[in-house]
Amino acid sequence: MNSPSADLPRRRAPPFPEIPPGATVIAFKDFRECGIALPAEGTEHDGIERDTLGIPTITLRAKHDTDVSKSMPEKKRTPRDWAQSRPNFSKSWWNDWEVSEDLRNHGPYNSSVGTIDRFQQAASDFQKYRKFPPYATKVQYMWDQFKIFSGLLGTTPVWHNVSESPKNEDSDDGAESDFEDGLPSRQLQNQAGPGEKRFPPRVRPRAPYELFGKRPTIVHGNDEVKALLDAAKANKNQRALAFLEDPGRYIQLFLSSYMLNEGLAWEDRHLINAPHLLKFFVRFLLRNNVFLPEPAIETSLRAALPVIENAMHELPRTAQLGKLCPDDFALSCREVWGRKIDFVFDSSDTESEPSALADSKVATGDHEFQDALNVELLDTDKVAQDAPTEVEWWNDQDPSSFTAGGNNGPTWSASAQRVAAVLSKLGPTALPLTHEPGIVEKSVRRVMSILAPESYPNENEVEKALQKELGMWRVVLEPWLDWAEAESSDAVADSDYVSPRVLGCSHIPSVHEHDPLKTPITLLVDKPAAEKLCIGMGLGGTWVQLARVEDFEDVQKQYGERLWYCEELGMVLPSYWIASV
Repeated sequence: MNSPSADLPRRRAPPFPEIPPGATVIAFKDFRECGIALPAEGTEHDGIERDTLGIPTITLRAKHDTDVSKSMPEKKRTPRDWAQSRPNFSKSWWNDWEVSEDLRNHGPYNSSVGTIDRFQQAASDFQKYRKFPPYATKVQYMWDQFKIFSGLLGTTPVWHNVSESPKNEDSDDGAESDFEDGLPSRQLQNQAGPGEKRFPPRVRPRAPYELFGKRPTIVHGNDEVKALLDAAKANKNQRALAFLEDPGRYIQLFLSSYMLNEGLAWEDRHLINAPHLLKFFVRFLLRNNVFLPEPAIETSLRAALPVIENAMHELPRTAQLGKLCPDDFALSCREVWGRKIDFVFDSSDTESEPSALADSKVATGDHEFQDALNVELLDTDKVAQDAPTEVEWWNDQDPSSFTAGGNNGPTWSASAQRVAAVLSKLGPTALPLTHEPGIVEKSVRRVMSILAPESYPNENEVEKALQKELGMWRVVLEPWLDWAEAESSDAVADSDYVSPRVLGCSHIPSVHEHDPLKTPITLLVDKPAAEKLCIGMGLGGTWVQLARVEDFEDVQKQYGERLWYCEELGMVLPSYWIASV
């Protein structure tokens, strides 16, 4: 009996079969491959992959290692293109975790087991039964740092065993070094075999900075090594016990001073990942009744949830404020009057006569500066009427000349630079003529109130123009004296702000008192920076007072509130900040 395949006609070439009617054969030189058609943005897709001719593709029965998707060619892409080509990828990983989060229940946890053991088991279950995002997102890195902080993960000590015999370095020619022990090298052991896929090793968590720079412990045998490891384990358990005494307070510490001192606050992704990660972990502990026999621990964990919510809102803003401050207004003031933090004012300046100060302002080039701004000073400022009509230039030098003048006289270029600096950012304003830098203070202050631009009492026309034309906001700052406790002041990342201090007073009479420990100040900021501020947040920087010219004229008169600007911003603290437990 013949097989069915024997009855089928066999085609052999040549001769080639005839071309069917209506068909066209394309020459090989004219053939162009039709790739996979990618769906256009904003259009609906039926889920069927087609080529550019509209023909659906089929799946091969046999799978090969060389099978790759042509819709994702291997080429460099920007992060935005890469995210769009993978619709299941989400940078907001917490939204992926939120799906079915309430169903992630484990346990029950045996109440007869020790508190630390239950804490360890719950942390292991929290990580085991959820998919962490890629390591590049640094979520796993932040989780490891929190485990070290809370005593869930220990740090391996470093030692030097002097009892081990050193290697023989007196070999003749080193010819036998490749066959020293008859064992394959570590490099060969780590190489993958044919057909095997070797994953990169897990990154070891970074130890706290307090352990950096220490010399290895000298040991003389395995017994001392074991004792060293036991001490490290005991230290880890002590951290866990301290954390469980008041976990809410320790979480507040982790999200504030610990992140700053450990350098975790200098990367924007850490400021976003940390509060979201701890929010899921605390809810996991409460949902699974891990600490049901310890009601005090549960109460402390519930108290930590509002702190975490504030951290989700404020921590990212600390980095944003650091990029927005000093704002354009503060930078303009710094260009006009110079940096006040670079020097300490001479005490003899405070004893100068007010009239001599007003005359020296005009004699140093402010008359030309006024003409360039093309502004008319108001009578209330008492500047235009006191200014002399003629200015005697040193050596009667032509300001339009390209000849370099003497060091004692003003130059045209210096005045022009001041004009350009003010006009480019502030527009035509008389602020440099009606105000002078006063008190300079370096301190940490807390936001007490944020006021939108409007009319305020006790402000002159120039200050009203700042509110109306530039839309400057007012932020009232009160002293924050206990932000760094005395016993932890040495461990603060920036100890220059521990004690508020006045750096100097430029021409301000001593009768105008300012107490940096009690007196609030009103800071001028632009709208982008004001919108990022929250009530209770702390700002550490250098504040410069904008004193009016009239403040220098009557030393017996007590003046009201004056405005300030930020010359330098050194640190931004969240409202829940604590320096220690």
